[in-house]
Amino acid sequence: MARFEVKMTGATFQSCTEQYILFRRAREVAGTGFKIVVLIEAVAAVSAVLLAVSQQEAPLTRILFFLAAVFLAWRVVSKVQGRDTRSYIQRARAQKISPEDGAKELVVSFDEEGCTLGTAGGTLPGQDVEERKLFSYDQVSGLFRSESYFLAACDKASSICFPLAGLTGGTPEELTAFLEERCQRKAVFYPLETEKFQTFLG
Repeated sequence: MARFEVKMTGATFQSCTEQYILFRRAREVAGTGFKIVVLIEAVAAVSAVLLAVSQQEAPLTRILFFLAAVFLAWRVVSKVQGRDTRSYIQRARAQKISPEDGAKELVVSFDEEGCTLGTAGGTLPGQDVEERKLFSYDQVSGLFRSESYFLAACDKASSICFPLAGLTGGTPEELTAFLEERCQRKAVFYPLETEKFQTFLG
């Protein structure tokens, strides 16, 4: 028997891909690896400019150093501005869902064993089954929550991102506590409704 359920339409489920991408961006920029890579590439770009300026008698080498500096600067700006994130969102929006699939009523269920995605009286969007087991709790690699969404991420099973607005069976806090206990992981909160992240959604 399900402890918690989240009801939504197929169209809402499809749009959650954008929130999943925002969660990925939030995790990326919060990590020390991101900051280190950006810093290293920025220092390398400055160093390439200085080396180019110092090559007074080697014009070809000077040009190569300038090109390297431009390339490294472009990479730094791309990372800081999140150009990959914008590209991922554009590609997600290009994946259209049919009106029939968009209107389907879907239910994400959490019971004692794991998470299941199902629909009543039909099949799941793009599939020929009514229900599909997404993961068991020992397969979850991370729990992430924003103001309005939750993401249960898995490395070797299907991750799920869903809106908290459709939750039944308890409050978002109770669902979070339940998943933390079952998955043996603490949920990480990311404020995705800030201007910093909403600009990616245009």
